[in-house]
Amino acid sequence: MGWRKVAGWSAGIVVGLAAAGALAFLALVDSETLARHARDRTRDSWGRELKVGGMSLRLLPRPSLHATQVSLSNSPWAKEPLFFQAETLRADFELLPLLVGRAEVKSLGFENAVLNLEAGAEGTNFPRRGEAHPAAAGSSPFPSLESIRIRNATVSSRSPDGKAAAWTIETADLTSDGGLKNVDIQARFGRNRQMLELKAHLADASRWGTAGAVSDGTVDVKSERAELHVEGRLPLQRGFDGHHVRGTVKAASLDGLFAFMGIQRRPTAPFNATFESRDDAGRIAITRLTASLGKLTVAGLVSVTPGERTRIDAKLATDRLDWAQAFLDSGGLVIPDPPTDKLYSDRPIAWGLVNGLAGTEGVVDIELKSLRLRNRLELRNTKARFQFRDNVMELKPFSTEMLGGTATGSMAFTGAKKAVRVQFEGRNLLLERWFKERGSPVPFTGGPMSVSATFNGQGDSMQDVAASITGPITVRMGRGTWHSQRAGELETLMTNVFAPRDAKDMEFACLGANLPFRDGRATAERIIGARSQASRLIASGTVDFREGQFDLRGKVEAVKGATLGISAIASGIVIHGPLRKPQVALDKAGTPAAIARVGAALATAGVTLLGTALAEAAVEKNDPCEIVFR
Repeated sequence: MGWRKVAGWSAGIVVGLAAAGALAFLALVDSETLARHARDRTRDSWGRELKVGGMSLRLLPRPSLHATQVSLSNSPWAKEPLFFQAETLRADFELLPLLVGRAEVKSLGFENAVLNLEAGAEGTNFPRRGEAHPAAAGSSPFPSLESIRIRNATVSSRSPDGKAAAWTIETADLTSDGGLKNVDIQARFGRNRQMLELKAHLADASRWGTAGAVSDGTVDVKSERAELHVEGRLPLQRGFDGHHVRGTVKAASLDGLFAFMGIQRRPTAPFNATFESRDDAGRIAITRLTASLGKLTVAGLVSVTPGERTRIDAKLATDRLDWAQAFLDSGGLVIPDPPTDKLYSDRPIAWGLVNGLAGTEGVVDIELKSLRLRNRLELRNTKARFQFRDNVMELKPFSTEMLGGTATGSMAFTGAKKAVRVQFEGRNLLLERWFKERGSPVPFTGGPMSVSATFNGQGDSMQDVAASITGPITVRMGRGTWHSQRAGELETLMTNVFAPRDAKDMEFACLGANLPFRDGRATAERIIGARSQASRLIASGTVDFREGQFDLRGKVEAVKGATLGISAIASGIVIHGPLRKPQVALDKAGTPAAIARVGAALATAGVTLLGTALAEAAVEKNDPCEIVFR
């Protein structure tokens, strides 16, 4: 037989088969067998109802069904009645199965579609294989499906707490070898006017949605300035069972990602990360984690245990963290300095992040070799443990080296009440280092301090918390020197009070402060005591964090053998004004007595003054640095 006859017979057979398939297709459609078949397969596999508004046939280039107003019902507990709906749907069918009365879908296309995803106490509303009939779990509702084409779709999602979000899909194309084998996906989707491009490959997605289903593959997601690459054994179900992947993130800035998530931030510094994630007996174990944001680099591991209450355990470490710079690098706004009459700004605390921990618990251990706080204090070898459960987060305990000494303590934040609890113990903290590290020009050296604080506070901002703190704060300071050059009225007055006459330095032997705060104010008869080489002071009054003010009045006494200065003629001083810039003045109530003393001194060439000072000093009195604690 010649090749022309072979070709003729072959063409005839193909035409005959096509005609037979077309007739079979017409028969199926005319009898509504096709529509019933699709509804039955959907009901058997997923337990959902498929509805179609209208249908039409096209035989060329292959048998296909065009439908309008197509919808798939939702889970009974879901808020939206429909899981999926589309204005138009096209289904292309395999030719040969039609000859034996079977309709096998080869490709699907959707336009103007809406997909409603929900999560609740019952799980998710995504159809799972064998949901209605477990026997159907091993079969696919569309075993011959090779491609899916989507144009102009919306994906709406609702979380268990009722929060909703919407995504748009401009285009999405899925191709496979049939039965969801060797799947390639390309899509362009977005949210909040931020578009992402997705490319993915799955070796075998036929078990999509079944427990433990995974597939070897790759996923690449790109935006204008960032990209994510993941490869390995990818999960095909929500539980991440059996997955083992490696990933990288590279971003010139994260501002597009923040905008995609609906978070308003400034442009960020470059971000890079590498990680490995695997299933570890039901836990998601993220290992070999390294991430950098600007100059900040963090390394460690994270473990996530899904369940009724998600548990997160992590260990993270970094060599250096500049808190203010990291805040700016992460897109935060520049925080202005507080007014001179306030300790802190009115910028709100991130209570939303604390409340966002609802439904979770866990422990995060952090080690920082160097930590620079926003107020410029340097902390070394800091170790902290964050423990959280629902909307309560505790920093318990923490330890650090600071100001030449050490500090330990704990903090607790309760999001629902916007409440803070603090416990702090500091030893050998140098006042000298406090001034220098914060950039203050105060010429002070020495001054080792012990600081103890236990207090509660509440409010939207740090200033609100400071204005409401209740609990004791105590400070004990050892020997220190103020190297005064008497550059102004304050320095001149302080030198005359605490230093011998004509001395340039004030040598403090000690200082004690006992501050019993209640609702942001500490008031006491003996609240601050100090002793220098020339005099001693015990002050009473109020330290007010509400208004940011000092209002203290103190009695100054000359110590035994001191060269007479102002301490001999003025028995009292007043410390008042803003906490960040207080003023020191003579007590006006003592002015007549001071004048009398000056007159007596002039009349007796100073003999009266000297005798008074020696007599007062000869009477042994309590140490002013300790009496405030009694």
